[in-house]
Amino acid sequence: MPMSGSAGPPERRIGWTVAIGKQIDDLLPGRSLLVRDVGVDEYAVRVRYEIRPPILDRPTPIDSTWLLHGTDDLGNQYESAGGAFGLSADGTFTEGVHSLLPLPAPDASHLDLGFIGPRELEDERPRHVIRVELG
Repeated sequence: MPMSGSAGPPERRIGWTVAIGKQIDDLLPGRSLLVRDVGVDEYAVRVRYEIRPPILDRPTPIDSTWLLHGTDDLGNQYESAGGAFGLSADGTFTEGVHSLLPLPAPDASHLDLGFIGPRELEDERPRHVIRVELG
């Protein structure tokens, strides 16, 4: 559920977060990815997520690897800037955050987030795209 609102300068967007609640069941074999929310802090665009069942293996198996990239309505590209993940406190899912750079352009009104699963890693074409209206 994208949040509507007018575009604003990057400094106005710092601290902005919108709940997404979108579940993707066919990105990772045998797992479900829930996109919890998308936000902007002073460093990056942050996409918070959960994966069920949890990823317990280290290093992460290739069939549990996914990429994220973005494009805004002005044609600007947003590239992966890493992230972090770990087991939830109750051990039932993996929780994490994936970061994108740069910060959204002042005149951008929406960001399309492309989710790339292990089957698409070679050509990096997203299996799913979620549009987020920038506040």
